[in-house]
Amino acid sequence: MIESDFIKAMQLLFPKGNPLREFADFVSKGDSIDKLTSLLFIKDRLESEYRLATFTQLHSPNNNCTQYLEDISSALSECNKRIVQLTNKVLQDEMQKKAFDNIREMRDRITLG
Repeated sequence: MIESDFIKAMQLLFPKGNPLREFADFVSKGDSIDKLTSLLFIKDRLESEYRLATFTQLHSPNNNCTQYLEDISSALSECNKRIVQLTNKVLQDEMQKKAFDNIREMRDRITLG
């Protein structure tokens, strides 16, 4: 699933006004750095949720959180993949900006020189 498919699925799954829908709408309009920042926030939340569920299962054997832990683990894995993809895109975008800046600077030197 590519990023835009993931966002579209979130938008279809949740009605307007729902915080997750609003987040998906924000991400769909944001640039790569906004998306990366948001995913890092989500990763942090998922990791916290995973630790809490693990703690609950360890200290309350009657609560079986196995499926929940598997779901969170899967979401974390997907989140990590998207973070890597977006990190690469941000780096690529920044390299292109730097190259364009260098070309512009060289052009200005030639034009002014």
